[in-house]
Amino acid sequence: MKFLKWLSLKLETLGYRLELIQECQRLAHAGRMIPRNYLQLCLRSPARYDDFINFLCFLDNQKIVNLIDIGANVGDFSRDFLIFYPNAKEIVCFEPIPHVAENIRSNVGDKRPNVINAGLGSMNRKLTISYPKGNTVIASFHQYTDDVNSFYKTDERVTEEVQVYALDDICADFSRDDAFIVKIDTQGHELEVIKGGLSVLSRASVVLLESSFVPEYSNDSVSTFSQASRLLEAIDLYPIIFQGYGKDISTYSFERDVIFVKSHLLPKIFYKNYSKC
Repeated sequence: MKFLKWLSLKLETLGYRLELIQECQRLAHAGRMIPRNYLQLCLRSPARYDDFINFLCFLDNQKIVNLIDIGANVGDFSRDFLIFYPNAKEIVCFEPIPHVAENIRSNVGDKRPNVINAGLGSMNRKLTISYPKGNTVIASFHQYTDDVNSFYKTDERVTEEVQVYALDDICADFSRDDAFIVKIDTQGHELEVIKGGLSVLSRASVVLLESSFVPEYSNDSVSTFSQASRLLEAIDLYPIIFQGYGKDISTYSFERDVIFVKSHLLPKIFYKNYSKC
């Protein structure tokens, strides 16, 4: 049984890598700029770069495409974004934990990110954020359920009071002349971010949203995905790509990164439309 599980996982991950490599080749043929080391990126860390490869299906990186990075942590996402969208003019990174936010620009290695040391939500207020000591990646305003807690081993925690704003109050004029992507990864606070940013999100071409499909936090009654989808559909954003997740807890993903796009971009998933801008 263990051998079959190991073999299945190896075959699955190999197929995943080959599929991303093929997609890069199709996109290059359609005129997208593909990093020269794309083979290395896809083989070494496919889960790290698949979002950006998928973005290229919808937004041509020969043009200016900007980014709002919500839940930036140390800035890895923004740094990787610039590998695939080097023509970006504006990047705004929101990170509520002070000692993490202060390292974003040096980690990104670029002057473009505008780092805002604050969280986002549905209104301006102070909230308490907590995280396991030494692991700010899963910092959250919410408490994990016992099922998820046992996986993250979140016994020893650090708590901090941080400032939270509404996205619409901070980024009302962001990227008025160019397309932009919004990434939301706030460990259970995604719905509040959306509620406080509907005006800005309505202008985005693509939204990458970390979504839960089961109660992941102690205050959840249902998944965040269904509720988020209703809010985003009202501003013409629709789910089109569902990324995978690890299988340490279950065969099934309890959360996924979901890519939402404007309705006019949905047909671009067909190969014949890749080259149409």
